[in-house]
Amino acid sequence: MRRVSLYLLYLIVVCAVFLEIVFRVLPVSDSLEIYPVDEDNPIIHFKENRALTLQTGFDFSHVVEKRVNNFGFLTNTTFDEGRSSKKKRVVVIGDSFVEAVQVANEDTFHGLLHKNKSDIEVYPLGASGSPLSQYLAFAGFAERILRPDNYVFLIIKNDFDESWLKYKNAPSFHYFDDEELLVRRDYEPSGIKRLARASAFVRYLYLDLKIEQRVMAIWESFNTKSNLKGSNILTVNELIDEDQELERLRHMLRAVEIFLNGLREIVDDKPVLLVLDGNLSAIYERYSETRPRESHEDQAFHYLQHLATEQPDTNVLDLHPVFYQEWIREQERFHYSSDRHWSENGHRIAARAILASGFLDD
Repeated sequence: MRRVSLYLLYLIVVCAVFLEIVFRVLPVSDSLEIYPVDEDNPIIHFKENRALTLQTGFDFSHVVEKRVNNFGFLTNTTFDEGRSSKKKRVVVIGDSFVEAVQVANEDTFHGLLHKNKSDIEVYPLGASGSPLSQYLAFAGFAERILRPDNYVFLIIKNDFDESWLKYKNAPSFHYFDDEELLVRRDYEPSGIKRLARASAFVRYLYLDLKIEQRVMAIWESFNTKSNLKGSNILTVNELIDEDQELERLRHMLRAVEIFLNGLREIVDDKPVLLVLDGNLSAIYERYSETRPRESHEDQAFHYLQHLATEQPDTNVLDLHPVFYQEWIREQERFHYSSDRHWSENGHRIAARAILASGFLDD
């Protein structure tokens, strides 16, 4: 048994070494390397001044090279704390759609704004997983350090409920607690995580193949089927706790109110543009030019539009009808088949719409 165990261990080690060598040759995604988030470094950002290789999907068919700037955000723009330039400074705030690991920095919508409008400087602050609550933290950071003239926020459908610590508590972000206060969840990468970042094979499994999400999806599907099979009484609708869903909707709408009120306290009378992502399923499958109202997320979008009209110096750009018109005209999708984020085409459309809105004009 001892010899067999040693032989099996030997095979495991040899296979691991072989896989590591193979995947170090392939263009596996680099880790963004999130810095610790704590009292001294309260805003999530990545290891600065680096060039990264990132791919979308798992088959190496879409690989891009990106740069992390001097402040630890994915952009080719070097952030200047001073105001040596006379150009208008625009801070763009968002989540993974602003981080945009799927496209080169210069092909993101904020990269295109920076390129096509020579009288502005665009400073993007984006990190995957950020909700409305984190956007307030980004805005406060921008006011203290970067002192912009204008703000652009990109809002997507999961920004509402995930603003609450009740529904999401991933470390490194800010959330609203039960008292509606903005609280920070600190983050310190473990030794295992630091070691995993150094392995190309492990990065491929978690960053490119997304094995953790795949396993969770299979497990949830198995549990759902088991519950349905084991009961002749419960229906799919009855499996949903309606009271919990209504409570979630109330939290989503309240997140909108807290966000808009908190934003004005931070930025004062500076112009703000809220860019709303479209409901791509409704566009692709239902050919709906207007945003639906069935889902809680779409109801939150409508509520945000309604309240924003009552806010001074706050503008709204709904990309749903913009994407719809492009889809009818070109029949070209706005995201990748292996990823629900915007493709280069989606970023181009968003950039054109922002420029056409006139928000960035003097």
